[in-house]
Amino acid sequence: MKKTVLVPVVVLAVLFVGMQLANRHAAKVIEAQIAEANVSYAEMAEHGALPALQLEYRKVSANVLRARYRIEGVRIELGEFGPLFAIEQLQLRGIQPNRLSTQGELKVDSLTLGSGAAQLLTPELSELMSGLVVHGDYRYRYQEQDGRLTLDQQTRINQEFLFGYQLQFTGLQALWQQLELITTMSADEQQALLESEQGIASFTAALLQGALNQGEFRIENMGFIQRLTTQAAAQGQTPDFSVLQGMALMLLSTAEGLPVAWRQSLIAFVQEPISLTLAFQFQQPLRFAELETGTAFANIESLEALADFAGIRLSVNDL
Repeated sequence: MKKTVLVPVVVLAVLFVGMQLANRHAAKVIEAQIAEANVSYAEMAEHGALPALQLEYRKVSANVLRARYRIEGVRIELGEFGPLFAIEQLQLRGIQPNRLSTQGELKVDSLTLGSGAAQLLTPELSELMSGLVVHGDYRYRYQEQDGRLTLDQQTRINQEFLFGYQLQFTGLQALWQQLELITTMSADEQQALLESEQGIASFTAALLQGALNQGEFRIENMGFIQRLTTQAAAQGQTPDFSVLQGMALMLLSTAEGLPVAWRQSLIAFVQEPISLTLAFQFQQPLRFAELETGTAFANIESLEALADFAGIRLSVNDL
């Protein structure tokens, strides 16, 4: 009876230790990749290809079973200027070292302006931006059967403002194969490929096989625009919010060719800027090859025709 109880306990203990070792190894891999990237950045900075950027962090942890990684105390440094940005925590999900996962997520917790960035800005702009705290959630999902890629983003500032979008692309099988190849390369190999004419041509050809199918952009304002413009006006950077509001209303009322429904929606948003959503779905996916040749909008002669072609819908303040 004791042996029967002991065996599962031992197995669980072995599994636990094994997972801890796997998690630690995965964290080490991420640390090594960051170190490799920093070396590459430093070499490119020596040749003038990039500014002297370095990525610093306090701690890396991993959960291999759930494909989750967390990087704490992140700082992006710029040479003698010091930290440009500081990030309390980065969370990565579904992202695997040296492998491109079909879905992934990046969460940015509390990005703030660093002292180095403040040195590069005017005192007024530095003061304006010093109180901003940015949170971001970025996701992607790829479906192999039809080469469909969906991108989602939500960026919040001080819990007062949100900018988000969702974009859906199709026909990206060739591009995905290129990205899978790049993911397996070292930082130096990636740089060499993306700087070569053959690499750029191959990547461009793969991209041109894709198309944009549908999407949505959304803004939510919880007093942020009013507060920011008021603060900027107090520093003499911009007119007061009410003045800007009047200027925008005048432009909308005199804009020629603007569809009536669009005009009404935009005027309503300017008068009371709470939320604005622009959604679209093309009658046929908008092919990048046609954009490159300039034939995508060959038969579009007005904003009304564009709205019909792209299936554009505007909604304001969730009405």
